[in-house]
Amino acid sequence: MYHNIEKEKTTRVKIHRMGFNAEAWGIMNPVKMKFMDLFPHSSFISTKAQEEGMFHFFPLQDLVKDGIREGVIRNTDPGLVFLMMASSLSGLIARASSMENPAYREKIIGMVSIIYGTE
Repeated sequence: MYHNIEKEKTTRVKIHRMGFNAEAWGIMNPVKMKFMDLFPHSSFISTKAQEEGMFHFFPLQDLVKDGIREGVIRNTDPGLVFLMMASSLSGLIARASSMENPAYREKIIGMVSIIYGTE
């Protein structure tokens, strides 16, 4: 998710890059993506394990906070924004992964710009 993030100059573009990277990863790794979708909701996973798993998403949460501070993202609860972005991205990945038509799949992949406010 963080691939080439350091090359981006603005918070807006960094957020877009992370969304695009996450989407590409999710499409290329459908089994792992399914696990990521189920992980936070599983009663078989301890609270400690869930907290450790979320540790990897702290940089994205920090970017959301930066976006709010800079006015790129509406001033609201950063945790809520993060959850909305994650669930929207998860839905896009599931939809794109189910498409057999490459042109339509690319169109769906392009929707990340709308979710992450870069269009």
